[in-house]
Amino acid sequence: MVIHIDWSTRSTLLLCVTETFLAIPAFNEWPSPESPMLSSLVEALRSRSKSLNNRVHRFNIELTWESVSDTDFERLNLELENGMPRPNRLTFAFWDDGALWIDARQPSKSGWQYGFSFYGTFDNVDAENVREMIEHSMWISNSDDMKSVWHECEPYTE
Repeated sequence: MVIHIDWSTRSTLLLCVTETFLAIPAFNEWPSPESPMLSSLVEALRSRSKSLNNRVHRFNIELTWESVSDTDFERLNLELENGMPRPNRLTFAFWDDGALWIDARQPSKSGWQYGFSFYGTFDNVDAENVREMIEHSMWISNSDDMKSVWHECEPYTE
């Protein structure tokens, strides 16, 4: 909470109130993936942590392990929400084999303003570009714009 005191009138003015649900982690609290691909992505995000901290309302990053058919996969989960004017809720999952899942939504009074889901690969895009796409995604308000931001990533076709 930021409070400004106007000494000329001796009144207290409330300039802004911000609430952070999950803050950007301290420098030594970021996950440390074993995968070089995920490690470079974490490093790219960590390098912009101050900027992200000023622009997100909610931030969560975690490293998990999955086991599929006796094969272990490392997965980096990232959740972001910007605050205003309408919050974009972004969920990303990045696997160590280059797989990517995105879910982006913007709530409205009658459900969702827009929803975007994508499952594909990011292994052909360097970590700095992925970080830029994540940051651009925070301010998008429709599915077509999300598609254009993530156009470098190849969708999975089954």
